Amino acid sequence: MKKFFSTSFIFLTIAMLILSAPATLSASAKAKTKQPNINAWGEFASGNVKRGRSIQGKVIIDIPGGLHTHSNKPYDKYLIPTKLEVFPPNGVRIGAIVYPVGKVVKLGFSNNKLSVYEGRTTLKFNVTVPANYNGGEIALKAKLRYQACSDRECYAPVSKEVWLKAGVQ
Repeated sequence: MKKFFSTSFIFLTIAMLILSAPATLSASAKAKTKQPNINAWGEFASGNVKRGRSIQGKVIIDIPGGLHTHSNKPYDKYLIPTKLEVFPPNGVRIGAIVYPVGKVVKLGFSNNKLSVYEGRTTLKFNVTVPANYNGGEIALKAKLRYQACSDRECYAPVSKEVWLKAGVQ
């Protein structure tokens, strides 16, 4: 009888742990996946570009107070940089992406200084439309990747799709 009680008790304990695990994991996963609201959008310096000419494109990131993203050149190799990729339509050329210089900060959780972006941050690049471009508009898809952090925690990295459109004359 004693052996039966021990086996039953162990079995019941394991069953209770298994049944309660999904609720615990679910609540834990929800807490860790809550992302801060970082807004990003794209725009051109003007609404139109002439065939055979260039226009400046921008992706603007609006980082709320109390948060930052790592710059495109973080000081530690394990930190996730802010990165922009632009995917132009056929024939359209994209110049080098110009990232702003990061703000150097020292946060309490690290002994090292960090290079970060805070507030409104603008990433710029030139777009050249060929003289023989067919169509009355260009639409560029850009992918922005960043990791938002506070002075105490970092959230999961995020990739956002951003579109830029301009008329072609």
